[in-house]
This record gives sequence, C-alpha cells and structure tokens, in this order.
Amino acid sequence: GRSLMELGVPFVSASAASIRSRKVDMNDFDAVILILGNQKTTTSPKHDQLGRDPEFQVFPPRLREELDRFLSLGGRLFISGAHVGTDAEMRLEDDPDGIAFIQDRLRFAAETNHAVRTGGVRSASESISTDEFRFSFNTGYHPEIYRVDAPDAIVPFGDPFEFGNGESMALTSGAEQEHDSADDAYRPGPGVWRMPSVRSQINPSGPETVIRYEENHFSAGVGYRSDHHAVITFGFPFETISDPQERTRVLSKVLGYLGIPFTEQE
Repeated sequence: GRSLMELGVPFVSASAASIRSRKVDMNDFDAVILILGNQKTTTSPKHDQLGRDPEFQVFPPRLREELDRFLSLGGRLFISGAHVGTDAEMRLEDDPDGIAFIQDRLRFAAETNHAVRTGGVRSASESISTDEFRFSFNTGYHPEIYRVDAPDAIVPFGDPFEFGNGESMALTSGAEQEHDSADDAYRPGPGVWRMPSVRSQINPSGPETVIRYEENHFSAGVGYRSDHHAVITFGFPFETISDPQERTRVLSKVLGYLGIPFTEQE
C-alpha cells in the first residue's frame, strides 16, 4: 500500500474469497494486484479418508474463472507469489485445468521451485524498462519482512502476440466508461484502483521474460500484453522486496508495463 500511495495511485483491498464469490467484481476496476505471498496448496493428514479438499490452492477454479473474465474484458493484472507456477504443476493430476490456465491465460510455465538462495533480481527487457534496474527480495532474517525460502522460476509460454490471432478486441461498457460524478469515478475494489478511462494504450508484446534472478539468470518474471489486456507475473512475493524505495520503483515499472498512470518519483 505504501508504494501505491507514493505513486499517487488510489487503492483499496479485498480478500480472494470476496473475489471468488463476486461480492467484489474485479471488472469494476482497471487493474488488480494479486498478492499470493508464500501461499501453496496444503492437505491435512488423511484428507482422502476424511473427505477433505486441499486448502490454499494458489489458483482455485473459481478464482481462475474470475481472472479469466477480468482479462477477457480488458483488465490489467499484476500477480506475485513464491508458488505461482509450481503449485499448479504439483496439482497436475488432480487439477489439470490449473496448468492450462497459467500457460494459456497468464502465458507462463513453471520451470523450477527453489530457484535461488539469494534474492537479487535485475530487469531483462526494455518492455518493462529502457534503463536496467536491480533490486532484491528477502531470503534471510529480516525484522519486518518474511523470508522467501523457495521462489519459483517461471518462463514465457506460447507464441508472441500477433494481431488477428483470435484475441478479443471488445471491452465492456463498464471497463473504460466515462463518469460524470466524483462518486462514480472511484469505487472500492480488490487490492486495486478505479478511475474513469485510466487505462493507457499498450503496445502488444510477449510473452517474455521481464526480470531475471541474478544468481543464475533464471527467469523471475513474465509479462504479456495483447492489444487490450496485460498481465505480469513475478515468481516471488513483491511485498518481500527489501528496500521500500526499490519496492516503489519496481511497482512503477510494473504499472508502466500495464499501462496504468502514476505520479513520477523524483
């Protein structure tokens, strides 16, 4: 939240449960930041015998449905988490649609977990920044930030975007409509913000690696922009970037990639 405030971007937050139930409709907003942290599927002892479903799946079916709908209607999405790829891979037998979702919709595939021991990251594409930048996330003791033990390496999946490849051009009337009143111009939503016609035109690109781990040059983040929606995914939790100023600068690069305006920092 601090980084968004420093960039002059209004925001509110909501739980994933409220999104899955559509008590909060992501399509009321131009962009969503999905914070997954260290979340991964967890099973209780003897869950099969007890008839208990696994808990804390990273992309459960209802969330996938809502994210798919959001992107189909022109949404801009930033996802970060330590198990964004490998959680679906580990559940391939029980939920094969999970792999299909991250590959076909989010346009990345899992490469490995425990990708690095250190948290150094650098930019890897001019699509996210024309100037190279570096930062680090926490992999050791920190008094205020939790430790990331097993970040994912994720790689681009699928062919580069081309006009006429079946991508939808349509936007719903609510996605970018003009509002006459201040009350309509800002409505609460999920970890997100909403202003009238805030989305900027984006240049299609990707899927592509936009950041890499410095330790071994594995792909740490993947971006994809069609002619009307955009998604960028990090294989580690964004909130664990150690330095607050670096965190804000990285978020400004992400917002720029997604075509979301913000206030430039001096």
